[in-house]
Amino acid sequence: NPGFDFSQAQFTGGCPDPRTFMGGIRSE
Repeated sequence: NPGFDFSQAQFTGGCPDPRTFMGGIRSE
């Protein structure tokens, strides 16, 4: 979803924030 800032989260995959923030998003 473009509405979410998950795009940025992918770049900072090292941080647990994006993963937990999305409830475990599918990081390709």
